[in-house]
Amino acid sequence: MNNKVIHEFAIKWLKKFEDPKATGYDLCDNPSFGKDCLSFGLEMDCGKSFEKKYPGRNISDDSEALEKVINDITDIKLLGSAIFSQWRYYNHWAYSSSDIAEPKVRSWFIVALTRLIELTAIKSTAENGHPQKVSNMQNNTIRKNVPPGTHVMVVKKEDQRTGKLTEGIVKNILTNSAVHPRGIKVRLEDGTVGRVQEICEE
Repeated sequence: MNNKVIHEFAIKWLKKFEDPKATGYDLCDNPSFGKDCLSFGLEMDCGKSFEKKYPGRNISDDSEALEKVINDITDIKLLGSAIFSQWRYYNHWAYSSSDIAEPKVRSWFIVALTRLIELTAIKSTAENGHPQKVSNMQNNTIRKNVPPGTHVMVVKKEDQRTGKLTEGIVKNILTNSAVHPRGIKVRLEDGTVGRVQEICEE
């Protein structure tokens, strides 16, 4: 599987699910979702693999239940196939495609797609096939990774051309969405505003 392509796919669809103006038609009746999932090698198994891995937890339908285990999920294909299966249910079996736009359903997709974004910011090593984090720069696009108090390097708007970075501690998060491809916009404790480019390890 191509992690970079899946990463871009997840960011694109997360934005759609976060958009309150997106209708059931926008989220469910776009055939590119299913075609892309098939091209990634994901499987539409009605969530059976997901339920087998986490039995009795109802994580295929309940966003709150999914949130409790989401950080334990490290298998990109397992999570991607669960997302594909859930989308296919609303695309094919649900009474109305508008059901996918219901808040509780949106929440499930937002939780799952956000985790898929995190996992696909990880590359596999050719030597042993085990996932290895590329760098913290890969995680600067995810809102929950830069809570207030985080030590970061940001690029200010006026420094975007040169790439000059400014160091500081996050005071406020200014980006509303869960993910932003150019980095989460923050205000630092000294008042500097910029997009996070690196998360500094303490």
